[in-house]
Amino acid sequence: EALVDYVVEFREKSCAEVNGVLGIQKLFGHQLSGVELYLLFTRTCNTRLVAHVLRKSFEKLGLGGIVSIELKGIANVDEFDRGLVEVLDKVSSIVKSAKEKSCRVYVNATPGFKAETAFVMLISLLLGINGAVYIHESFDQPVLIPSLPISLEIGELKELLDLFGEENSIHVNAFLSTPLHDKLQDLKEKGLVIVKGEYVKLRPWVKTLVEKLTHKL
Repeated sequence: EALVDYVVEFREKSCAEVNGVLGIQKLFGHQLSGVELYLLFTRTCNTRLVAHVLRKSFEKLGLGGIVSIELKGIANVDEFDRGLVEVLDKVSSIVKSAKEKSCRVYVNATPGFKAETAFVMLISLLLGINGAVYIHESFDQPVLIPSLPISLEIGELKELLDLFGEENSIHVNAFLSTPLHDKLQDLKEKGLVIVKGEYVKLRPWVKTLVEKLTHKL
C-alpha cells in the first residue's frame, strides 16, 4: 500500500509507466475513466510486484479498466524469438479487439525492455494504431512518435513460408536453388531468416506475423 500511495501522490514523477500513460492522456485529452489499459509484464518476482502496484495505482487514479497480461519474458538470447512470438500474439489480439470496439489505440513506448518495446511499436504500427508516446525522465512533456506508413510485402512473406512449408530450416544449397535464391542476404538483413552452419532457418515469429497481418487485411 505504501508503494501505491507513493505512485498516486507523485503521479508522473513516480515512474515511467505512469508518466507515459498520463502523458498520452494529456496529449489527446481523453478522460481517464474511459481508458482501458493493458499492462504487459514478464514472469519475474520484481515485475509481478510492479504490475500489482501499477494496477492498484491506476485504479485509484480513475482509469476505466485495467487488464494485466503476464508474459514469459526473455531470459537469454536463445529465447528471444519465442518471446517475440508471444509479444506479437498478445499485442495483435489487443489491437484487433480494441478496433472491433471502435476504440482508439495508443502505445506507451517509455517503459520496458527496449528490444521488446521496439517490437511492440513495430507490430502496433503495422496493425494501424492511432499513436505512440515516449517521454524521457528529463522531458517536461511527452513526445508523440510519428506513425509513419509501414508496410510489408505479404506476398513475398507468403512465398517464404511456402518455401519452408512445415520445416523450420532448409539446407543452404536447397535454398539457393529456389526462386528466392537472390534474396537470401536481404532476408537476413530484415531479420526474417538466420543462417546457422549449412542451414537457413526461418525466424519463428514470421509465420505468426503473416497470419495476423493477413487476417487484418
